[in-house]
Amino acid sequence: MTWCSTKQTIQSDKELESENCSSIKRQSKPSEKVQHKDKETLEKTQKQLVGLQKKLKKLEKGQQKALLDDHPDDSEEGPESEDEDSIMFSSTIKPIEVIPIPEVQARPLRRVEQTPVEKRPLSPSATSPPLKSLKKPLLPVALADSVKLFLDVCAQWAESCWANVQIVPNDELDEGQCYEFTPQILGVIQRHSSTMQSRLIEPTHTQVVVCFGFRQDLNKTFHYKDPKTKTGYCKNLIIFNLISKTWFKDTEAQGVVFKQLFNPIPLETIALIWTLIDHCISKWHSGVFVQANFKEDNVSNFYKVSLADLRKWTTLNPTVMTNKRKKLFDRAFKKSGGITSGEPQIQLKGDAEERARRELEGHTGETDSEGDKHDDEASDN
Repeated sequence: MTWCSTKQTIQSDKELESENCSSIKRQSKPSEKVQHKDKETLEKTQKQLVGLQKKLKKLEKGQQKALLDDHPDDSEEGPESEDEDSIMFSSTIKPIEVIPIPEVQARPLRRVEQTPVEKRPLSPSATSPPLKSLKKPLLPVALADSVKLFLDVCAQWAESCWANVQIVPNDELDEGQCYEFTPQILGVIQRHSSTMQSRLIEPTHTQVVVCFGFRQDLNKTFHYKDPKTKTGYCKNLIIFNLISKTWFKDTEAQGVVFKQLFNPIPLETIALIWTLIDHCISKWHSGVFVQANFKEDNVSNFYKVSLADLRKWTTLNPTVMTNKRKKLFDRAFKKSGGITSGEPQIQLKGDAEERARRELEGHTGETDSEGDKHDDEASDN
């Protein structure tokens, strides 16, 4: 019994050992396959990296060659063999195009030597840069006649202001130096000069309230001196007041500085005044104030009709009409405080001269008279 049990134990041990060996063999075979696959993957990855490195070197050399075109003596790289892995990436990688960037330099303002400019209005005959176009017109396009009249004036006005101010932005410029007046500077000034509409509308509102009672039967007779009898054509006081407040406000106003353009007052200017008055009255047409904008679509027809009426009126008696417009200018110019360019006239003549002669009779100029004595006492006190 003992021998049999021992034999069975030995057999069971052998069987167990054989099972363990077979299991070890089964486990070792897959690990060897995994190691073999890992090795193949590693080698393939290394080949791909080598191919990529070669491709990157070619790209870098291609960029250097494009950037250094004026170095033709540089050696070129010879052809290299490419394996299958590098060929695989050649279809996906495109060469980088190098676009040359042009050099842009800021253009500084030029400084020019100039003698001090006397502050005086610019003559209308003086040359000035041509005024091509205005991004923001001073007046609606329908008022083309008035705009054309002042186009050159705008350029002259800007150039005159530039010369009078003598702009010196910092202490680096010496006396007698200033920036040159260029067409670009003229354009900047013109883009910020579109305030004429507001300067016309505001005084018109005030004058309309003073002169009219907003009656519907007066909206077509406002230009008469007497709207009820329709007499005194173009003599209503509001016309003179608006011309005076807009263009002859003071001695530096446009009508004073450029008086040769306002003497006589142009028909286009009078038609513009009529258009402004009608626009303001129309806001009260219904009896209640209704806000409306001064735009071309709203005023162009009335302006054209008004200008046609004025021209027709002028043909009735051109001489009288011209004299009336000259008188209108003289009144506005005098009210502004402007100085006429004519020679001063002698005031001591006629009766004034005779009175002065009688006062001097009987006086030698060396003795104290009673009147002189009283003047001395008054000055002492």
